Amino acid sequence: MTNVTATKIAPLPFPESFLLRYLIAPYYLSKYDLAFASSDYEKLTKIIIRLVNAAGADKITQRVKIKRIYGLEESSTNWSLGMTLEHLVLVGEGFMKIIQQLNDDGKSSVIANPALVKPQGEIADPLALFTDHIQKYKDFIAGINFSKNSTSTNLHPWVGELTQKDWHSFTVIHLQVHLRQIKIIFDHLKDN
Repeated sequence: MTNVTATKIAPLPFPESFLLRYLIAPYYLSKYDLAFASSDYEKLTKIIIRLVNAAGADKITQRVKIKRIYGLEESSTNWSLGMTLEHLVLVGEGFMKIIQQLNDDGKSSVIANPALVKPQGEIADPLALFTDHIQKYKDFIAGINFSKNSTSTNLHPWVGELTQKDWHSFTVIHLQVHLRQIKIIFDHLKDN
């Protein structure tokens, strides 16, 4: 798996990046409490698994070129379902590392970089990898003391400074973007 520390950042186009950073992310992050974010995480991951299973094992590695959607970089518009799952695991691992460091030290040395969590598409069973990651993430979140160092932040290049709780909540926002991507890929695979 790819390491999530580096400095090159892949931007979203303006005004989308501006709206995400100053309007959309702050609004949604303020709505999520820990229980709500965890509940949505559970719901969204179940939908993702259901769609990928419905597509069939023979289709999971088939790349589908889609039109860029809100929150998705152009470089992410030619992925397979498996690549999308791999990306979600890479990002989830990075988010866990940030949350853990904020919890332990009140600071994080991780530089969140979307350019470094691009999938390679070489995972033998991306659905199993994703399913294992979901349980690992849920167990991890259950063990975090979100009141400790609760004002400490780490920078996300697209949405700004995020606390531990915000990083967990942003996981749900990130899943929502890629659920839309998965639905589009699934519909294409179903129709072809």
